[in-house]
Amino acid sequence: MRATSVRRLVAAAAGVAVLALAACGGTPDPAAQTYSSAASGYSYVCPPGWKVIRGEVRSPNDSLVTIQVLDLTDAREDWEKGLPDSITPQLEQWSNYYFRVVEKGTRTDATLGGEPAMQLVHPVRIRPSDGPAQVLYRVARHGSKLYVVRVSMPAGAADRDAAGLVAFFNSWKFIEP
Repeated sequence: MRATSVRRLVAAAAGVAVLALAACGGTPDPAAQTYSSAASGYSYVCPPGWKVIRGEVRSPNDSLVTIQVLDLTDAREDWEKGLPDSITPQLEQWSNYYFRVVEKGTRTDATLGGEPAMQLVHPVRIRPSDGPAQVLYRVARHGSKLYVVRVSMPAGAADRDAAGLVAFFNSWKFIEP
C-alpha cells in the first residue's frame, strides 16, 4: 500500500473516532466517572472538576492524590499486628523526603471504604519561601492488603479542596479482585 493511502486511511479512522465521541457526548462529566482497579481491589468516584492522570487524582487547585497498595502476605508478624501505627515512621520518612515538614503530624481516626483507618496530616512547605502546605495520609487494611492514600496539598488548597476530598473518601469502595 502506498504511503498516501495509509495516511488517508489513518485520517479517516481518526475522523470516525472523533464523530463517535461526539455522538456519545464527548468526555463524560468527571462527577460521574468511577475509577476502579480490580487487581488492587478498590474503586472511587472522581470529584467534579478533578482529573485522573496516569493513576493519580489532581484537583483544580493542584492537590494530588496518590494510592499505594501494599501486599501484607509476607509482612513481619509484629509489624502487621501493629498496623496502622507501625507504618507511621515510614509515612514520616516519605513526608521528609518530598517536603520540608514544619511540625509533627497530627493523627486521627478515620474510615476508608467502611474500614477503620488512620489519618495522619503533616504541615509541610515545598520551598522555604512557600506558604504552609499539607500532606495527608489515610491508611486502612482490607483483607491481606494495606491501602495508603496520600494527598499532597499546596499552600491554600486544603480549604478549597475539602469538599472534593470528602467526596473522594466517601465514595471509596473495596472490591473483590
